[in-house]
Amino acid sequence: MTETSPGADEELRTWRIRALQAEAEVRSLKRTRPLQGESETSRPADTRRETSRVDFGMQTELVETVDEFHAEARERLRSSPVGSDSSPLSEIEELRQQLKQRDTAIVQLQADSHREHQSKQRKAVEQQQMYLEELREMTQRAESLMDQLRKSKKSGRELQAAREAARDEFLTARCELQECQAQLRRQVFVPSQSTEPSAGREEAEAALGDSAGEALDPWRGQAKVVQSFGTLRKLHSDLSKELQSHSTSRGGKPTEDAVSRILQQMDKALLDGPPADGSRALGASLRLPPSSPEAERPVPEGNQLKITSSATSAASPQDQKDSDEVLLLKLDVNAVRVAAELEKEKLISEHCDQLDDLVKQHDKERRKLQNELTELRSKQLCSEAREKPLQEIRAHFEKQVAEVKYGLVAQIADIHEQKRMQNGQAEQEMALLKKDLERCQAELAASQQELRKLVLLYEKEQQELQDLRQQHSSGDSKTLILGESTG
Repeated sequence: MTETSPGADEELRTWRIRALQAEAEVRSLKRTRPLQGESETSRPADTRRETSRVDFGMQTELVETVDEFHAEARERLRSSPVGSDSSPLSEIEELRQQLKQRDTAIVQLQADSHREHQSKQRKAVEQQQMYLEELREMTQRAESLMDQLRKSKKSGRELQAAREAARDEFLTARCELQECQAQLRRQVFVPSQSTEPSAGREEAEAALGDSAGEALDPWRGQAKVVQSFGTLRKLHSDLSKELQSHSTSRGGKPTEDAVSRILQQMDKALLDGPPADGSRALGASLRLPPSSPEAERPVPEGNQLKITSSATSAASPQDQKDSDEVLLLKLDVNAVRVAAELEKEKLISEHCDQLDDLVKQHDKERRKLQNELTELRSKQLCSEAREKPLQEIRAHFEKQVAEVKYGLVAQIADIHEQKRMQNGQAEQEMALLKKDLERCQAELAASQQELRKLVLLYEKEQQELQDLRQQHSSGDSKTLILGESTG
C-alpha cells in the first residue's frame, strides 16, 4: 500500500496538471479575443458598434461550456477518492451527453443568429422599399405639379394668342368700317360739277327767247309747259335737298314718304297748269340743277332746233301740235330722269341701311371682342396669380425632393457598406469560431483520450492494488497461520 499509493497520486497529479493546462489554454483564448477586438479599433466607431452580438454570445457560450466542462471534471476528480469503485464509463457517458447538449445549444445559437440576421436584412429591405416608395410618391407629386404648371403656361399662351387675334380682328373691323364710311361719303356727297352751257347752246336759247317773246300770244300752251318745267325744276331741287337731309337718318321709310309727297305735288302742278311767266323760263327749265347727276346732260340739238324753228315761224296749229308732242316727250324724258333719281336715292338708302347694319354688327362684334379681351385679361391675371404660388411650391418640392434623394442615396450607400462590412465581419467571426470550435473539439478529443488512458491506468492501479491487498491479506493469513503453528 505504501509502495503503490505514491504512483497513483503521481498519475492523479499529472491528470490534474493537464486539466490545469487546458484551463490555461482557455484563459489564453479569452485573452486573445480581447486582443483581436483591440486590433479592430482602427475601424470606424459605427462598424465596431454594429458587430454581431449573437456571434459574441456564441463565443462566450462556447468558452463558458469548456470552462464548465473542465470545472466539472476537476470537481469530480477531486471528489472521487482514490480507492472508489465508481465506474468511470458512466462519467464519460455523462460528459458525452453534456457535450452533445452543448453542441445542440451552439447549433441553436447559430440558428438564432441566422434568424436574427435574416430579420435584420428583412427590416433593412422593408425600410429601403419604404424610402423608395416615398421617393416615388414625391417624384409623382413633383411631376403632377410640373404638369399643372405646364398647363397653366399653355393656357396663358393661348390667352395671349386669343388676345392678339382679337386685337387684329378689331383693327381689321375698324379699317373696314372706315372704308365703308368713306365709300358712303363718296356715294352720298357727290361733288357738283359746273355745267356751263356751250356758246351754241346759249345762242340757241337766246334765239328761242327772242322768238318766244315775239310770238307770245300763239304760244300759250308752250308757256304752260315751260311753267310746268319750272315747277318740276323746283320740286326736283326740293327732292334733292330732302333726300340729302334724310340720308343721315339711314331709313328707307322717310325717303319713300318724301318721294311720294313730292310726286303728288308734281302731278298736281302738271294737272293745274302754271301761269304764264315768259320765255326765259323755257331756257331755265331746259337745264337741270347742278346738284343733280343729270345736269351734265345737255338738251338734244334736234329738240333745240325744233323748238327754235317752232318759235320763230308763225306757228300753225300743226306746228303747235308738233311742239306739244316734243314737250311731252321732254316731260317723259324728265319723268324717266326723275324715276332714275328716285331709284338711285332708293339704292342709296338701301346701301345706307346695309352700312347701318354693318356698323351695328361691327359695334356688336367690337363690344363682344372687348368683353372677351377683358375676360382673357382677367383669366391671364388669375393664371399668373395661380402660377406664382405653384412656382414657389414647385421650387420648394424640388428642393425637398433633391434633399430626400440625396439623403436616401447616402442612406442606401451606408446600408450597403454596413451590410458588406457586417457580412465580411460575420464571415470572419464565423471562420474564427469554427477554428476555435475545431481546436476545442480536438482538445476535447485529446483530453478524452487522456481521460481514457487515465481511466485505464486507474483501473490497472486499482487491480494492482486489489492484488496487493489480496497478497497482503494472504500474507497476513499465512503469518497468522505460521504464528499459530509455531505457538
